[in-house]
Amino acid sequence: MGKLPLRRVAEFYFSWKTANCSAETVAREKRIFKSVEKFFGSRFPTNGIGLHHIRDYQRERREQISPRAGKVATKDQLVTIITEAMANEYWQLAVYCAAVAAGTGCRGGEIRHLQLRDVDLDGGKIRIVREIAKNRKERQPRLMALADWGMRQLLLRAQALGATEPQHYLLPLSLTRSRSAKDKNQKFDVNRPMTGWVKSWRKLTQKCNMDGFRFHDLRHTFRTLGAEAGVPLEVMMAQLGHMDRETSLEYVHIQQQALERAKQLIESEQAPVLAAAQRSSGAADGSATPKV
Repeated sequence: MGKLPLRRVAEFYFSWKTANCSAETVAREKRIFKSVEKFFGSRFPTNGIGLHHIRDYQRERREQISPRAGKVATKDQLVTIITEAMANEYWQLAVYCAAVAAGTGCRGGEIRHLQLRDVDLDGGKIRIVREIAKNRKERQPRLMALADWGMRQLLLRAQALGATEPQHYLLPLSLTRSRSAKDKNQKFDVNRPMTGWVKSWRKLTQKCNMDGFRFHDLRHTFRTLGAEAGVPLEVMMAQLGHMDRETSLEYVHIQQQALERAKQLIESEQAPVLAAAQRSSGAADGSATPKV
């Protein structure tokens, strides 16, 4: 296919990608690819792309896009978000989902596509099926206490909207503005998931003086708190699903800092014991230096 133009090869690629990836993943990659096509031209022969072309493209993209590191919310900020949201009915759905994200590390899209059969409150976990997982691998994240609270609120809401069967979605689609609604009196479709809560989340974070704090940053917050608490990286990866090598190394660094702080705290607690041991050692041999 090297002799084919770039656009034609891209069509083959995305057609192949559709067989194993979700429609959202393919759509996202297509959006990213637009910048590649714009740089090289849709008719540029694929085998004409050399290493120097790729480096020129990367250099241009770095100038166009500033790096955006994930943000971490403090515990006080999380409390503020919940307090503000609970006082405004318009924001409550977003904050229930935020509690699940901050208490599991799940992505917004994973939460949005949960069905009732995927929620196991008695077992303290949820199931992220491979069809909605970014890495196409099923996993079962554990529900921290905060996530359990948010999930219980979402289940009560889902039940009130008519979601009662295992295949029904936890977050039913609102048909208020949907043109596809057959029954104009029906307000929610329990067989389809909602599209999102971006607007309410943005307004909520603005109210909390946290402009620019994305919903996805709750996943980053969960990872950071876990690393600071000394949770093994393998455990975090099993909870979160996909993490690339660069991200993994970042949290290894955070874990090392957490371990150093833990060392200092434990040593301060053990200081009287160490002092007694040193005194006993000195009294036994007449000096603070042990005999060889």
